[in-house]
Amino acid sequence: MIRPSPEIDLGQDHTRIKDPRDGARQLATVKEILSRMFEPRATKRWELQLLADEVGLGKTFVALGTAYSLLAHLRAGKPEADLDGCYQKVLIITPGNKSLFEKWLREVKEFVKRCVKPEMQAEGESWFSPVRVDRLDDLAVALRRPGSGGRILVTHTGIFSGGKLMNYDLKRRFLLGTLFRYWGTRFRHDARDFLLRGAPDDWPRDASTLTQVTPEEQELLSFTEDELRTALERLPREDPQVETLLQTCIELAQPYYRDRVGDFREKLDGPLSKLYRTLAVSLITRDIPLVVVDEAHNWKNGPSSNANGYWSFASAIARRSRRALLLTATPFQLRPQEMLELFRVSDDLKPCPTLAASDERRERLRSHREDVIAPVLRNTERASRRFARAWTRLPRSVTTELIAEAWACAPVVKAKAELDRLAAEPGALPEVAVLGIARAGADALDPALREMIRDALALFAFNSDLSAEMSQLVIRHRRRTLHRAFRVGQEYAQSEKKSSRPDLHLLHGAEGLDVRGEGELPHYLLMRCVSEMKQGKGRSSLGSALTGCYSTLKVSAEGKDIDRRLRDSPLGSVYLDLLGDLVGERNDPHHPKVAEVVSPSSVPGTPGRRPSSSASAPTRPSGCARSSTTNCARRWTPGAGGASAERPR
Repeated sequence: MIRPSPEIDLGQDHTRIKDPRDGARQLATVKEILSRMFEPRATKRWELQLLADEVGLGKTFVALGTAYSLLAHLRAGKPEADLDGCYQKVLIITPGNKSLFEKWLREVKEFVKRCVKPEMQAEGESWFSPVRVDRLDDLAVALRRPGSGGRILVTHTGIFSGGKLMNYDLKRRFLLGTLFRYWGTRFRHDARDFLLRGAPDDWPRDASTLTQVTPEEQELLSFTEDELRTALERLPREDPQVETLLQTCIELAQPYYRDRVGDFREKLDGPLSKLYRTLAVSLITRDIPLVVVDEAHNWKNGPSSNANGYWSFASAIARRSRRALLLTATPFQLRPQEMLELFRVSDDLKPCPTLAASDERRERLRSHREDVIAPVLRNTERASRRFARAWTRLPRSVTTELIAEAWACAPVVKAKAELDRLAAEPGALPEVAVLGIARAGADALDPALREMIRDALALFAFNSDLSAEMSQLVIRHRRRTLHRAFRVGQEYAQSEKKSSRPDLHLLHGAEGLDVRGEGELPHYLLMRCVSEMKQGKGRSSLGSALTGCYSTLKVSAEGKDIDRRLRDSPLGSVYLDLLGDLVGERNDPHHPKVAEVVSPSSVPGTPGRRPSSSASAPTRPSGCARSSTTNCARRWTPGAGGASAERPR
């Protein structure tokens, strides 16, 4: 069992972490990841983990804390059966984005300064330091390099997508000379001389001198001739690269071959480069204990369609990796199938020292993905659709209070408890059993509520089941503050709730105006207009399109822009027409901003209507209190004094 190293303290840097609870949470996350990856009981061990904390919650330092603890464990000579025969190095893979690549190189050093205890920092800097890896052959060299130098290798997905090799002409020449000796009499000496007539002008014309290099040139080469020869001998018999190259060289070496110079480059460049990469990978003779993949959602289609060079990663690195930690802040923006694709990375890992044991571990991960998580995702999707349909059929007489009362009644509470118990058991919930319990819990309710509560119970059960099963592979923390919950108006007002926050120096969104009631549907429609105008991209926020009163909307620059851009849009024009029919000068007194100004409750100590607040928010319609997250609305019809509520849709 590997535990967080006592040499690190993720909360000791008070410049970076204002709230000590953040440091404790990050350390607890490191502990949980290590516990899942190296749990002594094989049936409780999960070799693939997805860390999905929101942006700013410290995924980078959690990953580095995990890497530090693992390497410190190995450096201390402590046994860990699953890591037998591994290099004592961790590989970090970033996207091709240069800024992220450079950021990780900096963050490794920052981690030592900020999170390694002062008495251990000097030693930590000597071994927990970054090694820049820009090419696939450089990776093989860095992994094989002996000594106690940098053990955090930082590379990017570009090395798996066929980027150019450094000093390629020298490496190509050296590899061809090695091949001549490897082929021996199969490629005659006179044929070699004819072939070299098509080589670049600065190449030697004596085939026996192709591998003779200066000390300076040897420094630029990743491998010696003996190492390349050994790698050639290790190639599987079914690999056709060497034989195909031999036949191409024999063809180009014909005495009267036309355009030998042009075809030398055209027919040999690509195959020599590909073979060099293959040999570099084959020289990685041991396994990597941990691979960390940043922005892992870029591989949401990787296993199936080779996105971002995934197949090259799988053959070169994954099959030599015992554990994988995937990082992404946006996992739940992925479709269910894309999430399953990320979990398919485990199919290419080598979790154990032996192939037989690795096959067994991969099968367990595959079974959990395909036989448990995939069905649960499908169950949840179907339940969501059923609930949505039931919600739209609620009669207009059903109020929030009636829904809350039904959800808290004894039969429903009993059904929830039973469903919770079932969801906690391993495996996918049987849909028939869930629907039976949900039906029994809702049978005694008013017929107007029965269908909606039944489908709500089923959705509750499948969501609980999904959470339980996904939690084996996913760790996610979310902020529980209003720093990103921008509501209508007063975005930067101070509030008593925030005055005690340790991160008060940062900008936070205040609670803003409550738009429930007569202002709710107009703001929802305006939000939909803005979303259509953006073609579904970015946030569906109101932004600057929110004016001080309804009558100024159509004549404002934003209002004119919306009208111009949506008039020919089938869906946008529907939203626009509904909004136009709903609001106008007669409705200005009901605009939330206007009401806030003229209402007696806006003056402290003045009697009047009680100000609305998030604490008293009804549960129906869900989410409407915050204009930027509204996802439902009631159907309204305009009246002489404003709008009146009708049945929900």
